[in-house]
Amino acid sequence: IRDITPAEGQELNLTAEGEKASAMTFTNTYLAEGKGTVTLDKTLTGNRKDGIAADEFTFSAVKVDPDEGYAPILEDGEEIAYQGKTPVAAETDEDGNYETRVSITIPFDQDDIGDNWFRLTEISGEDSSVVCDSNVYYVKIHVKDDGEHNLDASSVKYYTCLLYTSPSPRDTER
Repeated sequence: IRDITPAEGQELNLTAEGEKASAMTFTNTYLAEGKGTVTLDKTLTGNRKDGIAADEFTFSAVKVDPDEGYAPILEDGEEIAYQGKTPVAAETDEDGNYETRVSITIPFDQDDIGDNWFRLTEISGEDSSVVCDSNVYYVKIHVKDDGEHNLDASSVKYYTCLLYTSPSPRDTER
C-alpha cells in the first residue's frame, strides 16, 4: 500500500472504476527492431581516368505504396527515404569501366512487419561531365518477427520497371 499525499494547496480526487482488480489494467507493448540492406551495382563508363571517389554517387530508396500506384509514403509530410553512397573504385574492368557496389541500410520496426516496397533511383550529382542513370527499380523487403525481439528483413526481391510512364513493377522480377 502506498500513501499518496497531495502537494500543499492541492486536493486528491479518487474516482471509482470498479470493484474488481480487472478494472485496473496495465498494458505493455512488445517492440522489435531490425535492419534490411538493399545492394546496388554502380558502373561508370567512358574511360574516365580518376575512377569513382568515395561518396561521389548517391542512391535513394523511397518507401512507396503499391496500392496507391507506387506513390511515396509520407510521414509528417516527408517521404520516407534512405540513401547509400558509393565507396571508392579505382580499378577498372577489362573494358575500362569502374564498378562498385552500394549498400542502403533500412531500419524497420514493429509497424513494418509484412511487405515493404521501395523505389530505387540515382540522385544526380554536381559533376556535369557525368550523366547519371535515369533507371527506376523497385525492391520488396519482407519483414518478419523472429520471436526474439528481432525483425528479419532478409527476404529482398528486386524488380525492374519496364515502362516508367506508369510505374508498376508487376511481374518484372529479376
